[in-house]
Amino acid sequence: MQPTSARKALPCFDEPAFRAVFNTTIEHRSYMAAITNGIEIKEEDLADEWTRTTYLPTPKMPTYLLAFTVGTFDYTENITANGVRFRAWSRPEAVNNTRYALETGSEIITYFEDYFGIPFPLEKQDMIAVPDFAAGAMENWGLIIYRETAMLYDPEVNSASNKQTVAVVVSHELAHQWFGNLVTPKWWDDLWLNEGFASYVEYLGVDFTEPTWGMKEQFVINDLEPVFELDSLGTSHPVRVDVGAPAEINEIFDSISYNKGGSILRMLNNILTEEVFTRGLTAYLKEHAYGNADSDDLWSALTEADKDDGGLDVKAIMDTWTLQMGYPLVTLERTSQRTVTAYQEHYLSNPSEGVSQEYGDQGYLWQVYLQYTDKTTNNFIMPNSAWMKKERSIEFELADTVDENDWYMVNTYQYGFYRVNYDHENWMRLTDQLMTDHKVFPNENRAQLIDDAFSLARTGNISMETALNLTRYLGNEKDLLPWEATLDYMSYITNMFRLSGGFGPLELYMQALVEPLYDSLGWNDTDEVLEQYNRNNAIRVACYYRVTDCLDQASKLYQDYMQNPDNNPISNNLKTTVYCNGIRDGGQTEWEFGWNKYLSSSDSSEKSKWLSALGCSRQPWILNRYLMYTVAEDTQVRSQDVSSVLSAVGNNHIGIDLVWDFLRNDYDKIYDLFATSIFTFSSIISAVPQNFNTEQLLEEWIAFGEGRDFGPATRTYEQGTETIKINIQWMEKYEDSITEWLMRAL
Repeated sequence: MQPTSARKALPCFDEPAFRAVFNTTIEHRSYMAAITNGIEIKEEDLADEWTRTTYLPTPKMPTYLLAFTVGTFDYTENITANGVRFRAWSRPEAVNNTRYALETGSEIITYFEDYFGIPFPLEKQDMIAVPDFAAGAMENWGLIIYRETAMLYDPEVNSASNKQTVAVVVSHELAHQWFGNLVTPKWWDDLWLNEGFASYVEYLGVDFTEPTWGMKEQFVINDLEPVFELDSLGTSHPVRVDVGAPAEINEIFDSISYNKGGSILRMLNNILTEEVFTRGLTAYLKEHAYGNADSDDLWSALTEADKDDGGLDVKAIMDTWTLQMGYPLVTLERTSQRTVTAYQEHYLSNPSEGVSQEYGDQGYLWQVYLQYTDKTTNNFIMPNSAWMKKERSIEFELADTVDENDWYMVNTYQYGFYRVNYDHENWMRLTDQLMTDHKVFPNENRAQLIDDAFSLARTGNISMETALNLTRYLGNEKDLLPWEATLDYMSYITNMFRLSGGFGPLELYMQALVEPLYDSLGWNDTDEVLEQYNRNNAIRVACYYRVTDCLDQASKLYQDYMQNPDNNPISNNLKTTVYCNGIRDGGQTEWEFGWNKYLSSSDSSEKSKWLSALGCSRQPWILNRYLMYTVAEDTQVRSQDVSSVLSAVGNNHIGIDLVWDFLRNDYDKIYDLFATSIFTFSSIISAVPQNFNTEQLLEEWIAFGEGRDFGPATRTYEQGTETIKINIQWMEKYEDSITEWLMRAL
């Protein structure tokens, strides 16, 4: 129903501030399961194998949380430690695959009861996996609905990343049962309170149930660093943004509300301390339970909680992060042995384009909490700190033991939502430390150095050589986070270089860079999840950049599978990579094998792997046919998965132009099929221009948008225009210098 679809089901005041008690009765076929928000209290047999089921009235809640499902579903069941009946539903043939979600959800809901200091407010919690669900999941109070890939897990077929996806989405939706359901925003301008909060504490819930997964570390590479790119655009928007019409509401269901919202709450938790933060949350939830609130109500509760500790004015701090778009670049210059000057400015990936005037701002100054350490002190756990309180610049002092040749580092563990730039000497000292002993820096800060450096090089704040030099230490790096940060940007260079003479040197450099990691991790799986992820990275990258041993092994595994299709020899964690390489280096026979496996699989996660891999073909006619399958009348591709197909083909260098032609030629059909889906349609539009980097493509993209209605993807289209301009400028600035650096490095 979220945000404005309850009105399609029943007459109502369909706004979040209007809460009501819902008394639900469902008449249904007796062999079908009927589920809604409340627990069932009465069943009556009717004529002709019909049943009438009556349910306990709901608490007062907004219309968008109302839900009901009727179908042939089966379930597994637990009673939580605090007596909540917990059920996980699915198609009967998949019910055994609900057990992980059931067990994890039962533990997380109890954890959140303790974390929030408030018992779960309902008698039962149902979760149901449905085959086609565009949103991924929806937090309806007492009846959470998921797409199957977000709830079902089969350890015999699925990967560690599939398992983590299930745990994370379950945790996210259960967090909403308090933050969003028990207390609801007064209006959609505070959507971020729902989604940002769930995006942050989902990691805490999973960390509780799976403490070996390093979830708190993974936040940096999964949420924080990815949203930096979008929020550096002049067409971004504030976290808290005025909205009116349904189309405007739909537009803000994006990574600014989710990822940035979660990131600034993580930052605030670090500023206040966990104890103060949770004390304030509990007070906020208790004061506004079964009612509505806004951001200022949360800031008031947190300010009160901090009254006898830090005494901070939380609203004054957080207004600078929620009422204006973007984030600061903090540039640092060491002016004496101990003294550092910090200067803040609005970081823009394309400053020549300026910023949208649609929103207010705070002078594009932020209250920035700087935490820092240095080589001699080397204290990342209890770092020194200084405040920039909406000041353009400040000075702060390093420890009195610091040597004039020591490095210093700001934004320890990357808790702050800002980028950091240093003077050239400090960049060199940090690089030297990575080469000498990279373990001195936490994983999060090694990833931060790489992510910040490449982004700053992209905008001309530092030289590209400075950023590329950071990668030289990676031959000794075995941890996931720094590799993820590196590969993300190397992927960007690769996409920009798809038609460039620099691709050859890039391929050779990446081979040399990844081979030590590839050789050390090998092909044999271990139980350690982060190592599994890094092994998959190493094999994926080694095969993509044509490391011979990797290509041979991947090809052999795929051919072995084709020879014996009833016995899959490929590790669950490596399927996506091996499937892709088998299809990329094969022809029609290999593609048809994959397509038939997609059609015959009953496991949604396995089907998703095949959908991704099928976009790896090097045959244009195959890729074009694959695109046409998505809009055929008898399509075998679910509507929720169409954007995944376009993304898979669009990330294939051979498929970029095909996806572009497909969108232009079939736009009206695509719009009619998917424009009502907030997530699917925006994902389709955003998948197309990411790798465009020529003036011709920019002109075509602008002409394509003239006079065209993009509905909920209007902002996505505008951001696509800005992205193309950034790509063009990047090629003009850096194609030659990167190529020269790569040739020297070889």
